[in-house]
Amino acid sequence: MYHQLAAHFCLRFLQVAVTYVVWPLLCLWLCAAPAFGGGRLHLEYVNADGQPKCDIRDGDEVWLISTRHLGSRPCTTGNCCERFQFWRYVRCQGWVASDAVDFAATEDPATITTVYVHGNRMEMKYVYDRGFKTYHLMRCGLARDQRLRHVIWAWPSEPVPGTFLKDARAKAERIPVQSYFLACWLARINPDQRVSIMGYSYGARLVMGAMHLLGGGTLDGRKLGPPPNGTFVAPRVVIWAAAMANHWPEPGDVNGQALCAVDHLLLLYNTTDPVLRRYPRLEPSDHCPALGYTGMTRRTLLTDCDHKVCQFNAARYVGRHHDWQRYADSNYLMARIRYYALWFPLQTDEHQITGLTVESASTISFPTNTGLPDSGSVEDEVESTSEEYMPELPGHPSGDWQPMSIDAAAELPQP
Repeated sequence: MYHQLAAHFCLRFLQVAVTYVVWPLLCLWLCAAPAFGGGRLHLEYVNADGQPKCDIRDGDEVWLISTRHLGSRPCTTGNCCERFQFWRYVRCQGWVASDAVDFAATEDPATITTVYVHGNRMEMKYVYDRGFKTYHLMRCGLARDQRLRHVIWAWPSEPVPGTFLKDARAKAERIPVQSYFLACWLARINPDQRVSIMGYSYGARLVMGAMHLLGGGTLDGRKLGPPPNGTFVAPRVVIWAAAMANHWPEPGDVNGQALCAVDHLLLLYNTTDPVLRRYPRLEPSDHCPALGYTGMTRRTLLTDCDHKVCQFNAARYVGRHHDWQRYADSNYLMARIRYYALWFPLQTDEHQITGLTVESASTISFPTNTGLPDSGSVEDEVESTSEEYMPELPGHPSGDWQPMSIDAAAELPQP
C-alpha cells in the first residue's frame, strides 16, 4: 500500500511540475523571444551606431522614415508627413537629416521604390540592420542600370516591459495609427511611381491597414481624404508571417478594402509557425488564427480582386520558426519576393509567375472564415510539409526539388 501511495504521489508531482513549470517555460522559450517580431537578432550589415558596413550601388538611394517618436498619437493639424523624421544615407557622410520635400524631389518613374516595414520588438540599431540587409537582398535581382530607392520604415516597436502578451497587445493598439501614418505618406506619392511594400509579422499587419485606407476604407475611425494627385499609387505588396487575423482582408472586415488598393499581393504563410499558432490568445474576443498561419480565407479569394493575390505555404523552407532570418536565408523565397517587389511582369491571366503557382479558388481548397481548410484541420497541416502544399517548379518536379540560387534568380527577365 505504501508503494502505491508513493507511486501515486510521484505521478501527481510530475503532473503538477509539467503543468505549472515545464510547460510555461517551454511556452516562454517559444514565444517570448520572437514576440511577433524578428526572431534572431544580430548586427550583420551595420555597426552599433547604425552606420552601414558596406556601401550602396551608384544611382541607388537608401532612406529612413521614422514615426517612432509619434507613438500612437494621431495627426491633429496639417499634413502628417510634416511630423515624420527623414534621413538619407549619403556616401562618406552616413545618415543625413532630410525632409518630405527632398524625398519627393527624388521621384522618378524609371526608379523602383521599395519599402520595408519591420516587425515587433525591434530596437533602432536592428531596424537599420534589417533595412540595409533587405536593400542588399533586393539589389541582387536588379539590372545594373536599374535604379532603386529603398525606404526603411521605422515605427515604434521597442520592447514594452512586462510579459510577452502585454507587449503584443500594446503594439496591436499602436498599429491602426501607424497604418494611417504610412497611408498618408503613400497618398503623396505620384501614381506613376513603381512602389513595392514589404512587411513582416506585425509589419505586415501595419501594411495591410495602410492598404485598406488607400482603398477607401476606414480604420479605427480614420479615413484618408481625396488623393492629392488625382488617384492613389497602387503598390505591389509582399507580406510574410503576418500577425493579423486571417479574416481581416475579407470584404467588409477590418482590412476589407486592402486588395482594392494593391497592384498585386504576395503572401507567404507558414502552417508550422509556433508563434502564430498561438495568435488567437492575442485576440480573446476573436479567437481566429493568424493570416500568416493559414493564408487567405475562401471568402477573401472569391472576390473580384482574387486575381491580384498569390499565396504560398513556406513551411518547407522556413520550418517551425517565426524568424525573419529564415525567410531571408532561403534563396528560393527571396527570389520570389524579388520577383514581386522589383516589378517583374506577372502572368496574371494564367494565375502564375515563373516558378510560383498562384493558389486559385478553382483548383485547391482554402481555409474557411474559421481558419480551417475545407478538408482536415490546421493541426493536420502543422504535422505535414508534404509535396501537396508545395508548387511544382519549372524544370524541377516536386520529387526532384532544388533551391534557386541567387545566380539563377539573376537570370530572370529584367524589369
